Amino acid sequence: LDMGNFGWALNKERPLIMDLEEVSPRPSTSIMKENKNLSIIIFPILLSSKPLGAMFLLSETRLDEINQNLLHTLDLQVKLLARSVERVRLSIRLQEQNLALARTTAYLENILNNIVYSIIALDKNENIALYNIQAEMTFGKKRQLVLGQSYKQVLPIPLTLEINKIIKKIKSRKIIVDYQ
Repeated sequence: LDMGNFGWALNKERPLIMDLEEVSPRPSTSIMKENKNLSIIIFPILLSSKPLGAMFLLSETRLDEINQNLLHTLDLQVKLLARSVERVRLSIRLQEQNLALARTTAYLENILNNIVYSIIALDKNENIALYNIQAEMTFGKKRQLVLGQSYKQVLPIPLTLEINKIIKKIKSRKIIVDYQ
């Protein structure tokens, strides 16, 4: 098959239909030798308008007899195939990103758990979102029991009063410099 025809189908983003008599050199499979009335349809497979490849369909019907409805249906099927391939690619990319995120999370958790200071972080609802190993040792409460809990229920009263002051400054959008 002439690569110029293949390129044409990809660039036009629509099927190319040819009688095999027009193809030079003629492919030498036994089916093609026995049947001189074959047509070939090249369906481009595009992802985001970029050529991924093509699907070739041999038809025992002459070019002038090919049903346009069938051609349209086959073209839609090829486009669905291209979308499926794109979804698989996106799924693989998402899995790769999740793996990278898991590695980064493990790395950061390792740092936070080996630091000599107690680190406690709150989410937007003022619940404990991060509680490192040193915080467990300092306050005597296991991480699994405090994560998701209000800091007011978990931490000692003097510390909660200080955290209340900090939260108030943060909510008022005031700059906190060298807070002690």
